[in-house]
Amino acid sequence: MLFNALIFSSAFGFAVWEMEEPYEFEFELSNHFSKEQLDKAMQATDLGGVADAKHYHAEASDECWHWNKPDHCPKKGFIKYEKVNLIKGKIGKAQIATGPNNFASLVIANVSMQIPPTKMTVQPEGIATFPCDGTVKGIIHGAAAAVQAVVDMSAEGIPILGEAAASPIDGAIVQLEHTLDGICGVLEGILSALIGMIGNVLNDLIGKILPDLVTGILGAVVQKAGDMAPKALGA
Repeated sequence: MLFNALIFSSAFGFAVWEMEEPYEFEFELSNHFSKEQLDKAMQATDLGGVADAKHYHAEASDECWHWNKPDHCPKKGFIKYEKVNLIKGKIGKAQIATGPNNFASLVIANVSMQIPPTKMTVQPEGIATFPCDGTVKGIIHGAAAAVQAVVDMSAEGIPILGEAAASPIDGAIVQLEHTLDGICGVLEGILSALIGMIGNVLNDLIGKILPDLVTGILGAVVQKAGDMAPKALGA
């Protein structure tokens, strides 16, 4: 299985609840964390909230709204859009482990984020064409990522993440819906290709933010474990 291949060998197991469904994961004891501490820390951490707190988004863009647009822009039209926010993050599955020398690893899967209605304007090429306003919305799902890091301890006994290595391990699926105002609705066949460019932008963005997200979640779990039992961790 993917999760088992990406974490350290383990000696214990327990159920952790994330969102609506439980997920079973295993880990071995390390110098800093016990089974009970990691169990309580994971259950007390809002994993999806970590994503929301980072305010991930694609910047507004009008670079494809000009005649001298870049080569990666749609060939048969123009498009510009406002900032595309990614909200309501959800981590469908998570598996964490600890290993020798205070190493910790985390794998997250079935990561999803929603794209709220975002204003856009599109226009086909041609002399008699006109701009068409509309909105795009959707969901990103199916993403996965992994991280390995060293858990260091400050002089005050507070656990912190040291150097980390993180990467996406599964591609995300971007599903978009769009609406166009008024008479522009009859141009759907032409404009769908233009709107598809936003999907490409979001695919590239997810590949960049997943390592940051999985590292942030591991850091949040480690910090929560320290908050819940600082004296034991500092002993």
